[in-house]
Amino acid sequence: MIMSTPTIDHADIQGIVIRSYKDLAEACYVMIDFADVKKSCKWLKSIINRITPASIKPQFALQIAFTSKGVSHFISDDQYVEPFSREFLEGMVTPERSRILGDLDTNDPVKWNWGQNNESIGGVLMFFAENVEILERNYRNIVDDFEIYNIQEVIRLNSQILPSGKEHFGFRDGVSQPLIRGLEKEEELSLQKASTLLQDKKVVMDNYINPGEFILGYENEYGQVPSYPTITNVIGDKLNIGLNGSYMVFRQMNQDVKTFWEYIYNQKQSNPSFKDKDAIYIASKLMGRWPNGNSLTDNPEEEGEVLPNDKINNFLYKSQDQFGFGCPIGSHVRKTNPRDGIDSDPDKSIQVSKRHRILRRGRTFGTPLSESLNLGKNNKEIDRGLYFICFNSNIGRQFEFIQQTWSNNGKFDDLYNDVDPITGVSFTKGKYVPCQFTIQSQPFRKSLKDIPQFVFIRGGAYFFVPGIKALEIIASIHSKY
Repeated sequence: MIMSTPTIDHADIQGIVIRSYKDLAEACYVMIDFADVKKSCKWLKSIINRITPASIKPQFALQIAFTSKGVSHFISDDQYVEPFSREFLEGMVTPERSRILGDLDTNDPVKWNWGQNNESIGGVLMFFAENVEILERNYRNIVDDFEIYNIQEVIRLNSQILPSGKEHFGFRDGVSQPLIRGLEKEEELSLQKASTLLQDKKVVMDNYINPGEFILGYENEYGQVPSYPTITNVIGDKLNIGLNGSYMVFRQMNQDVKTFWEYIYNQKQSNPSFKDKDAIYIASKLMGRWPNGNSLTDNPEEEGEVLPNDKINNFLYKSQDQFGFGCPIGSHVRKTNPRDGIDSDPDKSIQVSKRHRILRRGRTFGTPLSESLNLGKNNKEIDRGLYFICFNSNIGRQFEFIQQTWSNNGKFDDLYNDVDPITGVSFTKGKYVPCQFTIQSQPFRKSLKDIPQFVFIRGGAYFFVPGIKALEIIASIHSKY
């Protein structure tokens, strides 16, 4: 049964939480730090009216988020009635977090370009624009005032949507996103049509998520409205700084595209299991989708014509592909969103999966590698990859669970030693070891051995994205009430 639609305050939510801004192709992320608290408050007050809410569709968007260090710059510990989450307060680079996320050895924070130290970044400004000219003009309008307010630009990360609409390995990205009750995306679903078939009902169940999984202050998939950060001001008033906010995970994921495709082509040539298959087939099995986004469950042997958005995710694993003959059980997309396939009871599996979903808002960076794998002048590699950005209301139960319990777990769903071949990592005594991958098939399964690491973490932090009203509260904390 579909519950009544919750009322969500779009005007109080920063737009990036709800909108992917895919029509704004240019973007940059500016990591900042604060020095003088009173000047920082004045600066924040001066830009609040420029922050883009989810209630409008802009040609340019500005968003802001804070690390735990940034929050503590504005709010003292004795002001809290309800604190921020433990994961957010501890940050991404504690030894515990590194073990959970697989940030060891080849991913060790000491090798990161930014974010190695919890104390180095106080916040991030996110700029989105239709073109470079609009982006740079608005960037300068904000950054030129930094010196006045003792704000430091730590690092600027440039990004763009590739013309192909794909990520650097060559696959369509951002295909499967949750549909959130009470938000505009739910209008894309025809619930009346979906109710005509049991299969479609389950697809709706799988992808139709309560807003509290992503936005604080609303009911989550446990049927609860969890506590969220609140503080008191100097006269004892209780102030909700968490309402309509969200926790944001930001990780720089460098992609070794050359190694990825060289490995795939080598398997095509040397592995007898693939003598009748092409390289795209092998790569797609690792990813769990074809390059155009089509599901391997619906199209197990060939890519086919790209499906429209309302059809491309209309599939389940348990009923259509229980044994992974289409989409391998250990593939990237199946591990990160197993849908109805992780329990003998499909309905229970859907319920479990819905409690571990995230909203992805990532962007690519760096120039694409040519299909010939020619690295260009002097044959030197450059940084290219994905700024992985996601939103969730519970970092531990959502993002960290997916990475640790599903992606990095070689025993996932009765597999033997298959971590996620794209973003998973396997370690022995803290040292990276190549993984394996199983392609379920009849009469015999196919195996890939000694899979090298294709994705390397080179930066990251946990942020909190406040609602617009919360920004006004934070900016006024050190004013007289």
